[in-house]
Amino acid sequence: MPPVETDPALTKLQRTRSIDLNLSSAVTGTTRHYATAPTLRQEGIGARIRGGIHFRTADETGDRVGRQIGTTIVHRMCRCED
Repeated sequence: MPPVETDPALTKLQRTRSIDLNLSSAVTGTTRHYATAPTLRQEGIGARIRGGIHFRTADETGDRVGRQIGTTIVHRMCRCED
């Protein structure tokens, strides 16, 4: 899978390209750590595909559109300083 650029809206709002997120599963007893938003997004896409919930095209299109919407909102509404 090709590398995905960090979400520009998330980077702008948080002023960093990194995240520090741990997701735990009570079912499996495991915890996953995510250091970047692209890693979290790509793993989420893969999980939905493997789970039979979506086709890859639908998830990748939804991811791209969601990032575009987030970027538009940040630029039009938040007026975050650079």
